[in-house]
Amino acid sequence: MFLAVLGQEKVVKVVVEDIDEERRLVTFKAFEGHLIEEYKALKATSRAGFGPGSSSIESGSD
Repeated sequence: MFLAVLGQEKVVKVVVEDIDEERRLVTFKAFEGHLIEEYKALKATSRAGFGPGSSSIESGSD
């Protein structure tokens, strides 16, 4: 997965930790890459929707 953090490209390897089909959420857990060097743990949740601008990524670190 490629991410842009403060205008810089970052590479991170992730696994899908959870899929919530009812709420259309996918939770990823990072296990290798630039962000793991900076943070002890990182999870990101992506919400899928319908139409333009209906998807988002919310992230937090454990």
